[in-house]
Amino acid sequence: MLFDSTIVLFLLWRRTRPFAYVVVVGFHVVTFVLFPIGMFPFIMVTAALVFFDPSWPRALIARVRRLPATVRPSVADQGAPPAAPGWKGRVALGAALVYAFLQVVLPLRTHAYGGNVLWHEQGMRFSWRVMTREKNGSATFMVRDSVTGRQWHVPPSQYLTRLQEREMAVQPDLILQLAHQIARDYEATTHHPVEVRADVRVSLNGRMSEPLVDPTVDLAREEDGLGPKAWILPAPEGPPVHLRPTRSARAGGPGA
Repeated sequence: MLFDSTIVLFLLWRRTRPFAYVVVVGFHVVTFVLFPIGMFPFIMVTAALVFFDPSWPRALIARVRRLPATVRPSVADQGAPPAAPGWKGRVALGAALVYAFLQVVLPLRTHAYGGNVLWHEQGMRFSWRVMTREKNGSATFMVRDSVTGRQWHVPPSQYLTRLQEREMAVQPDLILQLAHQIARDYEATTHHPVEVRADVRVSLNGRMSEPLVDPTVDLAREEDGLGPKAWILPAPEGPPVHLRPTRSARAGGPGA
C-alpha cells in the first residue's frame, strides 16, 4: 500500500525519478518471483518509463553508440506559434477519448453479472482486480456417446500442460473451450454426437473446495457469449478456513 500510494510522486519528481524507477524494478521482480501473475510485472516496469523525458531513448542510443545525442528542435523552441490541430489531430484526440472511456466502462461491466466475480470470473478481465484472488482447482471431463451410451473419463492432461491445466481448472471460459475441443475430437472419432460434462472443484482464497460447474450440464451445447452463464454454480459463502494449532503444537510439538 505504501509503495502504490507514493511511487508515482517520486517518479514525477526529477531528482528522485531514477531511484524510484530502481525501486519499481525491484518491487516487480519480487512480485514476479513470489506470485504467479504472468506478464504484469514486465508491463508495469516498461510502462513506468513514461515518467522519463521523451528524449531518453535517443540519448541512450547515442550513449551506446558513443555519438552526440541530437534532438530535433520543436516548433515551440523556434519561437513560432503552434499550429492549430488538423483533422489528424482531431482524430487522434477522438481516439484517445474513446480509449479513456473504455478504460472506465469495461472494468464496471462485471457489476452487470452480479455474484462474486472472483468466483465466476464473468467480466473479471480488465476489471482493475489485481492479486485479489487465489484459486486452486481440479477438473475432470466425462464424455458420453449420445447414441451408444458409452462413456469416457478424459483428464485435462491429455490436452494441456501442467501450467495450462492449472489455469484452466479455475476459469469457466477456459473449461468451456476445452469441453468444446473434447467434443469435437470424440465426435470425429465416434461419428456420433457426444455429451461433455465436467467435474470441477475449486478453492477460492483459502476456502474449502466447492463445485464450480454444474456437473449435469452438457457443456458441448453451451456457448461462450456475453450473457450470464447459468452452468456456473454460485460462489461458496462464508469466510476462509482458519487453521488453529493443536495443543501439542502450542506446547512445542512432540519431543518438546
